[in-house]
Amino acid sequence: MSGLHAMPINAIKRRDVTRELERLISDIGAKGGKATRANRGLAAIKKVYSWCVDQRIVENSPVVGLKPPIKEESRDRVLNDDEIVAYWKGCEDEGYPFEQFGKLLLLTGQRRDEIASMRWSELDRHRKTFTLKADRTKNSTAHIVPLSGHALDILRSIHHFLGSDYVFTSTGKTPISGFGRFEDRLDTFVGLDAEDWRFHDVRRTAATNMAILKVQPHIIEAVLNHKSGIVSGVASIYNRHAYLDEKCEALQIWADRVMELVNTNGLATAAEQKSGVSLAS
Repeated sequence: MSGLHAMPINAIKRRDVTRELERLISDIGAKGGKATRANRGLAAIKKVYSWCVDQRIVENSPVVGLKPPIKEESRDRVLNDDEIVAYWKGCEDEGYPFEQFGKLLLLTGQRRDEIASMRWSELDRHRKTFTLKADRTKNSTAHIVPLSGHALDILRSIHHFLGSDYVFTSTGKTPISGFGRFEDRLDTFVGLDAEDWRFHDVRRTAATNMAILKVQPHIIEAVLNHKSGIVSGVASIYNRHAYLDEKCEALQIWADRVMELVNTNGLATAAEQKSGVSLAS
């Protein structure tokens, strides 16, 4: 959307945005890439204008009601065992912060931005949990994520960025970004000719494998912080805590399976081959 960069925010018209979306789609067609990037670009612009309207920087958003230019189909992509191992190896080649971020994304099954913006203050070393307040979740529902021993080991290996509460940061002031470039680098390991995949597929992979490992559907829903017809209303508030032990067991079973795959291929570090018991030694 580079054609909009030099324009004042209050001077951008709807036609300017649609022109840039069309140009982006055309460039993707010529150079390759994912056409749904145009939808992500529009979503980002809508978010910017929503904030600008709230802050009274602009009176109206020029993109209200503008539909995504690319029709998206519901995905069911799940990484197979070989791809899980390749993904893990790709993360290992990154180093901090993307190595640990990518691994925790797989082990916890949480959303990309929830892990990327993880804060040290959200981690409880005694309860071995990662707690997301309602304003940090997609469905505005507070969520407690038990941390497996392997997830704890990864967190223990990370040094605090001086003066920052962010676990994953390169500046100390903001959480990591640049996920598209990270995904491109992982493509080298997952396989350039592999079926199209994206980070949300990692979350789906965790959920699917927990089901294969005989975790009950309502526990998987609880792990993912999904709102569904299985548990709702007052019961959903109660079960946020009532299922904590079951979520802990499910995530440990899943983490053990990941490490079984990784260890079979000789990729695990010594730290990851044991189960940690706290966030600090």
